[in-house]
Amino acid sequence: MNAEKEKSAVGMAVPATERKNINIDPDIIISCVSEKSKTIKVVIQRPGELSVVARIAQSIEELNALVGGMSTAVTIPDNGLKLIMNVNSKRRRKPTLKTLWGRIYGTVLIMAADGDTFIDLTPDQVQSARGWLLRHTYEEVAE
Repeated sequence: MNAEKEKSAVGMAVPATERKNINIDPDIIISCVSEKSKTIKVVIQRPGELSVVARIAQSIEELNALVGGMSTAVTIPDNGLKLIMNVNSKRRRKPTLKTLWGRIYGTVLIMAADGDTFIDLTPDQVQSARGWLLRHTYEEVAE
């Protein structure tokens, strides 16, 4: 065996006798990459709570589950982001937001889109989304 030292990937000298061959299954790498790409960063606003930033599965089933029914998206004129809400929200619950579309009930999400594809929110978009939600949060007026 050759006892010469080689530099490892991190730049440290490793004796040739101590090096080990590592077999990496390419299917595992593809699985890890595809799992990350199947999630998306969004802002979630639930009634009576502060908004939170979360990673959710990038699927219509996940969106529908979060908003509690069939979801729909509208573009927010202030920042171009998408507001995801339940099409058939129940009016008996406390409203979450008051917007130019009227009162919005239940859990809502704010997402970024590139054409027809939802993409991760950037830090600036997260800040814009949370600010917009704060400005439009429904507050009951005491009578």
